Amino acid sequence: MPTQTIHQALLEIFFAIDGAPWIYPRWQQLTDVHNGLFPDDPELSPKGLPLEQKPFVESYFSQYANLRKAEEKQKFASAIKNASSVPGRKFWRDFVTLVVRDSALHRVITQVLTDLSLHPAILVANRKNRSFESWPDSRGYLPLAVDGIGEALFGPEAFDSLGRLEWELREPVLAIAQRTWNNVKNTLSRGSKRTDKYKEDATNAFNG
Repeated sequence: MPTQTIHQALLEIFFAIDGAPWIYPRWQQLTDVHNGLFPDDPELSPKGLPLEQKPFVESYFSQYANLRKAEEKQKFASAIKNASSVPGRKFWRDFVTLVVRDSALHRVITQVLTDLSLHPAILVANRKNRSFESWPDSRGYLPLAVDGIGEALFGPEAFDSLGRLEWELREPVLAIAQRTWNNVKNTLSRGSKRTDKYKEDATNAFNG
């Protein structure tokens, strides 16, 4: 099954732990959303989610929550064709896109991966074969970073008494981190291809 999108992962977190992650001080600091998603005071509404959109987004949340199977939820959340039939879906996606951008979410996660020596570029650089054609499988590495990422995004309030990220949050956090991993992979792969092209052009010019 395809990986959850970030907007779906945040939905999963919201329903897994009531109101999360918007209840965590660290997340509030990152996103600048301090009064929850649906405050009664319109002046406290999050940027990008004005009060007039509240009924549509709440309806979308409710429809999502009423689906029982994970496959149904993913299909409903990721629908593009006829997406306008559920207006709240687009409003939610647009809001999450804004949150991801303004919070520098991917940069935060990338820093954690770097600090833990789990960044894909670090992993590639420390293999005998440093080719980007052989890319590390995220499934073998991201689970090692899930607590660090959870700490960076949500803070200690999201941890259990053993000092681990609450289990309800682990899978959605991995889904969010997977999006960061994919972004890094695509960026580095494009850079690697450009480097190979430059080397090829230089060799041809020298031999020409």
